[in-house]
Amino acid sequence: MKPLIRRLSQRTKIPFITYVTALAVGLIVTHSIVIPTPGPVAVAGNMGADFGLFLLYSLVVSIPAALIGGYLFGSFLGRKADLSLAPAEEAAPRESANRPSAGLSISILLLPIVLILVGSIMNILLAGNGAAKVFFGFIGDKNIAILIGVIVAIVSLKKYIPRSIDEVIVTAVGSAGMIFLITGAGGSFGNVIKNTGIGDYLVTVFTQVNMPLIILGFVLSQILRSSLGSTTVALVTTSSILGPVAASMGVSPILVGLAICAGGVGLSLPNDSGFWVVNRYANISVQDTLKSWTAGGTIAGVTALLIILVLSMFSGVLPGLS
Repeated sequence: MKPLIRRLSQRTKIPFITYVTALAVGLIVTHSIVIPTPGPVAVAGNMGADFGLFLLYSLVVSIPAALIGGYLFGSFLGRKADLSLAPAEEAAPRESANRPSAGLSISILLLPIVLILVGSIMNILLAGNGAAKVFFGFIGDKNIAILIGVIVAIVSLKKYIPRSIDEVIVTAVGSAGMIFLITGAGGSFGNVIKNTGIGDYLVTVFTQVNMPLIILGFVLSQILRSSLGSTTVALVTTSSILGPVAASMGVSPILVGLAICAGGVGLSLPNDSGFWVVNRYANISVQDTLKSWTAGGTIAGVTALLIILVLSMFSGVLPGLS
């Protein structure tokens, strides 16, 4: 999307830093909080939360967080920016007639999410264990929903892809392999911390200062995020530590899980690869990267935490939070 926001900045006369902040914060908020990215999936699994309800509440939390940390804060940065420093407009890419429509592309992306949501909603509405409930439970399972999305994508997009499906799958598996390694390493690190007793010690220390488990999840995740540089590792590790604790204390696993995810949004420092992705693709200075990516993400993460705390006040009446 870099060429798109670059051209938009030139045509609308809105500072480039505003678009960069909105795009970058929107990406990190979604990556950290919304299923089906690996971090939130691991958090929901470790916390024992319902995936559909977790997805539903993650949207409630992430949308306003991205708007405040991305759009509003980006607009604030834009008012202080020098328009003369905006990057030059790049040549427009060649149009290709053989490309899927926007509607088809978005529909394929949303299909697994819709299936997960429908499965969770039907699980609440349908009583007993009839065929309809079993069916919706099956297609709403996260693995089956994503598998259906992949199959639909293969069938629908085959004519738009010049390479063979085998080659595309091999490339995709190669990219996903690193995600599996990071997620697995994060889970292993979390178990190491838990088995050494450090996790229990941290929980005990924070409990003695009367820190609620939701705040504890956010703080631990934020500490690991800033020190390790990886959102996914921070989310997996923190949820591995706090998953059993939340279950034993009777606290909503969805709210604690979302707080953990919110802690993975902000405080991205130069030890984070995402920091340099934004810096290099946007071609902005380190100072502007700290303003847009780090500060904007931190504002979004704190906003998400505040929304989660508000939801916790109504946990007795909201479905799945009690």
